[in-house]
Amino acid sequence: MNVTNACLASAVAALTLAACSQERDSNNPERQDSRSSSAQEHRLTPLSQDDMSNAELVGELSCAFTSDNESVLLIAMGVVASTSPAEGLIKLNNELYHVGAPGGFDGMLRGTTFEGDGGAVEVSITGEPQGSGESPPSPAELMVVGSDQSAIKGQWTCGP
Repeated sequence: MNVTNACLASAVAALTLAACSQERDSNNPERQDSRSSSAQEHRLTPLSQDDMSNAELVGELSCAFTSDNESVLLIAMGVVASTSPAEGLIKLNNELYHVGAPGGFDGMLRGTTFEGDGGAVEVSITGEPQGSGESPPSPAELMVVGSDQSAIKGQWTCGP
């Protein structure tokens, strides 16, 4: 197992509890009906454990956005102190898309916009890290850029 796969396996292991959550009912913010058909075309859906295990993202350290109902909606990896983009994975309308953000791992720490062929998502940090330790999660919001879907509240966790 190479370093990339080991890092991804570590990130997946840390997120297993959240990833094992089943999709919730229609009260789930990721599944709310929207006001327009364009928003329905840009609905985030949770990543499965298989999605994350097979992501093949390159980087040393990872970040993940987990919604308040414990659905993993974005995973990303990047190299520390690098100008190479961070690589991420999202699922829009049950289709997987690879996305990227400038600045490697360091560029993701305080939130960023990830862009790719399927669209763009923005992570916005909304408060101070919760807890202590090397990588405490920060309250955050995730939104699909250009969509009418409301921002999804959750946590942005970055680290080993």
